[in-house]
Amino acid sequence: MSEANVKAEAILIVIKRILKWIGLSIAGIALLVFLAVQYEDYQAKQKKKIEDKVKITAFHPKDEPCSKDFPYQYIILNESGKTIEKVTFTVEIKRVGFSSSINRYTSIDEDKIIPNFEGYQRCFRAEDANDYRKNLTEKDVNIEIKYKNVTFQK
Repeated sequence: MSEANVKAEAILIVIKRILKWIGLSIAGIALLVFLAVQYEDYQAKQKKKIEDKVKITAFHPKDEPCSKDFPYQYIILNESGKTIEKVTFTVEIKRVGFSSSINRYTSIDEDKIIPNFEGYQRCFRAEDANDYRKNLTEKDVNIEIKYKNVTFQK
């Protein structure tokens, strides 16, 4: 075997080892990324499970406890086992029998601290000024919560 063949074989062995370690490194990094994504997914599912125990209801009250400028009401009920620091949610208001919204996805940020097994209610109006000037009753509208995000105290 000539010296050139020995050098070529040595270079091939080094290249194979380098490629092996590169491959193992890529596999290790891929495994770490996979585990990180799975952990984030698990945490998101756990947060959603707790958030689902926070009930938000929005409606047009029958007894008119709200003013004419604030015709709607929402109730937040905390059954999560944690204290709520802030709730952000979006409501969509539609007239009964119609498919288009009469508001522009009214977004509500409520920073009232709500302990476990307590609730909070407040009156609100839609962001579209034309909505709360109409003479609507509870039979005229359907109010649906479209988005909800709850921040809990640490």
